[in-house]
Amino acid sequence: MPNMKGHLIYLVGASGSGKDTLLNSLRLDQNSITNLVIMHRYITRASGVGNENHIPLSNDEFLNRRENGQFSLNWQAHETLYGIGKELDECLEKGINVIVNGSRAYFPQALIKYPHIHLVWLSVDSDILLQRLIERKREPLPIIQQRVERNKELDKIKPSNCFTINNDGNIESTIKQLQTVLSDIV
Repeated sequence: MPNMKGHLIYLVGASGSGKDTLLNSLRLDQNSITNLVIMHRYITRASGVGNENHIPLSNDEFLNRRENGQFSLNWQAHETLYGIGKELDECLEKGINVIVNGSRAYFPQALIKYPHIHLVWLSVDSDILLQRLIERKREPLPIIQQRVERNKELDKIKPSNCFTINNDGNIESTIKQLQTVLSDIV
């Protein structure tokens, strides 16, 4: 990678752990952390599904963009394609700090490309995660149970040197935890 002057913060956690809520909170309070861009994702999912500020693409659009090198990072999870645009590299080269909503399973590949990446792991108790996924009514119960089990497996590979934030309690406490971590990084 070229000389990266900005910091890349890679936020991960299970679907339903609260990543989008945290990022949306940061968007609303841009004064709390200066020189930080919250990068949007390109996703093969319709807009209005979930709580995420994303750019919806068809599978063909996504694959075309990927083939033409328009993503800095991209992965697949739960039959959905996710990408972070090349604007990520442009921000880092200019010294702008960037936070992305990443994938725990894809993190090893992201680490190869960005060896100075800062991993922030959002954890949530399995019972609380199960309840949140049921309440959002996006998937049937068997799929939800698979997601909770996958979360347990991925939590086993959590690196010891990452920042860990717990979101079992109220969101205000979790936001404060994230702001503290971001202040330590940037």
